[in-house]
Amino acid sequence: MKKILFIFILVFSANLKTSAQEYSELYAGLDSISKTNVGSNFYRIFRMINYEYNQINDSLIMDERVVVGILKINSNKKFQFVHINEKNKDIEGFLNDCLSKAPPFPIENIEKGKDLEYLTIKFDLKKYNYEGIKFDEILTRQKEENKTNRIEELDLYPSYGGKPEEFTDKEKALESINIIINKVVRKNFKYPEYAMENDIQGKTITNFVINKDGQIRTIVVYFSHPILQNQALNITEHLPTFNPGIKDGKPVSVNYQFPLTFRLQ
Repeated sequence: MKKILFIFILVFSANLKTSAQEYSELYAGLDSISKTNVGSNFYRIFRMINYEYNQINDSLIMDERVVVGILKINSNKKFQFVHINEKNKDIEGFLNDCLSKAPPFPIENIEKGKDLEYLTIKFDLKKYNYEGIKFDEILTRQKEENKTNRIEELDLYPSYGGKPEEFTDKEKALESINIIINKVVRKNFKYPEYAMENDIQGKTITNFVINKDGQIRTIVVYFSHPILQNQALNITEHLPTFNPGIKDGKPVSVNYQFPLTFRLQ
């Protein structure tokens, strides 16, 4: 009988018409892909998708959608949905069209790029009132509302338990998050049956955003088989509300990540 081992290391609506020139602004920064942080680059793509979402047919726009799905990279180095949750089937074509407009994703520049074939994602689409707002103002709003900060840029790191001001020591703040993630992983870890039967193993990387309210609303999982990615995403969904990170006296959204290794012996 196979034994299951898991290893985790904690680390740190207006109908606007967009011109070609405006698209270049909308996609600004998408062509500077990080060599290591896949998640951060997808957060920028999500911002673009949120903008596009507010321009489609009004009957398709809801106040909020929670999109969960699997992306696969195609021969043009662009991602497309190969699976999406049932509630968002009606906009799958729209989402793939958005992804096709984004610049190619240069996986050869990313560490372990050869292992980057699928991503499992969860993110929000929200309805915004853009009536009477100029395009450049919309871009500014999108950037501010969806901006994520690197954890090392903060005055106070995100933390768990107590009050944020109690965690002036950054190492103590990170330790408080690592402890709770450790507990959540142990409580909710389950090796997928299909993966066990087919000897599927691997190490996932889970990127998520702790938003200004301390909630986890955006998750990107990669570097493994999609079935393992999905399990890592399910575990991440069980994480509690955190104390948000603080920068210049204000709560901000922060990127965080942890690896999770699935191994059979």
